[in-house]
Amino acid sequence: MGRYPTIIITKELDNSEYAIYSCGPSIDMCDQFPELYERWRFKVLKDKLTIEEGYVLLDDMSKKHFPLFYKCMFKVYKQVEECGGMAILKNIDLPNQIVFII
Repeated sequence: MGRYPTIIITKELDNSEYAIYSCGPSIDMCDQFPELYERWRFKVLKDKLTIEEGYVLLDDMSKKHFPLFYKCMFKVYKQVEECGGMAILKNIDLPNQIVFII
């Protein structure tokens, strides 16, 4: 295959307390190559002020994939910072989808 496929971060749920995102290759890619790829979910807590407190992984993930999780966290965090930061997260309209290439 060569390189890792395009990563898609998709907002699954958003309410006043938190947002839940799923991240990883596309669902089609995960279905096509389940032995290679999977998607994971993480929660963005809207009442926290730091990235360490505000982002929580919801699924089991092997240590080799943690760099991918951190990249996905950072992509969402960057969007939050561009809109005013964690202090006003409850008022920020989080993106529905972020796509990037590793």
